[in-house]
Amino acid sequence: MKNVEAMRTKIFAKMLFVVTITCISGVVFGEETYWAGNGGDWFNPANWRYDVPASNYTAYIDNGGMATMSYGSSTFEGRLYVGNTTSGRIYQTGGALAPGETRIGNDFTGIGIYSLSGSGILNTGNFIVGYVGVGTFNQSGGTNNNTWLFVGNEYASQGTYNLSGTGTLRTTNDQYVGQAGHYGGSVGQFVQTGGQNIVGGKLVIGDQLGATGSYSMSGGDLKAQRLLVGNFGRGRFELNSSSANVEISDKLIFSELGEFAAQSGSIIHLKGASLDNWSKQENNLAGFNSVTLSFEGGTDGLVKTLEIASRDMGATAAGFEMNFALDTLGLSGVQPAHVQLVDWRENSVGTEALYVKNLILGKDTNLDLNGYNIYYQTLTNAGGNVDFNGGSLVQIPEPTTISLLVIGGLALLKRRA
Repeated sequence: MKNVEAMRTKIFAKMLFVVTITCISGVVFGEETYWAGNGGDWFNPANWRYDVPASNYTAYIDNGGMATMSYGSSTFEGRLYVGNTTSGRIYQTGGALAPGETRIGNDFTGIGIYSLSGSGILNTGNFIVGYVGVGTFNQSGGTNNNTWLFVGNEYASQGTYNLSGTGTLRTTNDQYVGQAGHYGGSVGQFVQTGGQNIVGGKLVIGDQLGATGSYSMSGGDLKAQRLLVGNFGRGRFELNSSSANVEISDKLIFSELGEFAAQSGSIIHLKGASLDNWSKQENNLAGFNSVTLSFEGGTDGLVKTLEIASRDMGATAAGFEMNFALDTLGLSGVQPAHVQLVDWRENSVGTEALYVKNLILGKDTNLDLNGYNIYYQTLTNAGGNVDFNGGSLVQIPEPTTISLLVIGGLALLKRRA
């Protein structure tokens, strides 16, 4: 009798565990259906072994074939696997597809490719490109709505997201590009040449120790609350064109393993956001020398912070050579930006300062030096205020200006002679 009761208890515990996991993931596991066609219409029952996905179905595109969708609507509560243990493809140019969760390249041997264009709509919970396998998502149009995005999720997975054209990617919570680091580390790559990427929470590039993530932009819009370049993993953020638009509303963070590269003329709009820099490697953040950091106030009216990282070398042009020096620092905004310099991280040896080639203060903005020094080449002040609080603003003329002054001085001496 005791053995029977013990067995019932174990069975009940297993059932409770399954129900709990189901509730947490939000994915319902029910009937399974498998793509059987080589290529063809999603809604053709002949292309499915069992039935077209519906209700609580889980669907597999895993026979090397390709499912196409150009019209209609398909909603089901289970997962969609594109390339589970072998390979599979989806080509969507229209219609609406709404699985409970989507995995492209699921298992170690799984290879999946999903292409979204035209007026196609994908509505899903977790959206995973390269869960453990190899996954690629190509979006040149349409809309991808999801709750969480993972590009290169687990183990030695490889995930690639290509966003271009008029495509819109919208994530309710966070995005991870290169998420897990164990067993070789995941590799995530996000390439944006156009379209919009709208992140409701944070975008993390290179999350866990051992993971590698990269995000390159040559066009389009990226909007996020937080951008974290390298968390415990290696992350790289590239702005390859001045036409790329980046807007951060809470915080921009570069970690010790973060890398940043930028083309001249690139701008990062910090709309009510602060800048934090954990890096000790100035070469890893060489993009600072080419980018404009534009602090543009915010709706909360709070003071935002800027972590200084340059080694204070005094009034010398050498301070602008790498040394975490910025090309341009601008303060503006409908609600004028209020920015305070801080030194919370040990980025360089000795006293730290800020070297910036071009300093721009908009109307009614406020820059609090907080006891630190700013060395600059040009200053444009359109009605801003500077609180020195023990710090100083020191101009260092550009090398060409110095040369002209020297030449002018020699000419004057010659005339006097």
